[in-house]
Amino acid sequence: MLRSLLNKLAPGNRKGAGKPRPSAPINQPSPLRGKVDTVKYEIIGRTMVATVLDPELTAPKVAELTSELQANLEKHENVPNLVVDLQNVEYLDSSCLYMLVHLLERVKANGGQIAVAKAQHRVEGIFKLTRLDSVFPIKASVVDAIEVLERAAAA
Repeated sequence: MLRSLLNKLAPGNRKGAGKPRPSAPINQPSPLRGKVDTVKYEIIGRTMVATVLDPELTAPKVAELTSELQANLEKHENVPNLVVDLQNVEYLDSSCLYMLVHLLERVKANGGQIAVAKAQHRVEGIFKLTRLDSVFPIKASVVDAIEVLERAAAA
């Protein structure tokens, strides 16, 4: 669902692609959109889906991402679960793993859970190597990740 939407929005798929367009400010945050388009947010039921658009999650980027995710979670307290969609992420370092563990504490305090969706093979390998795959369910799709969180909440 999200992938098809992103594919439709890709520059080569838009009508008039390649034609000059008036530039719009990209650093104007909207209620469910990340700063400078690094993350897109969508709320599906009781789950917030955060699709990370940046291919590399290193310490400087993770610091900004952490505060942004926390702010969105606080803004939507009635949405306890979080799915982090890593389909675009090719590399992450330990600061990203720390961010997820830190966010898990926050989300659990609100009665929720965190799942990871669409992690590329290399990124999923990092979760397995650190055994964080036993802490964060890693699913092939956002829908599967949401289903896992909803089943856990119902149990």
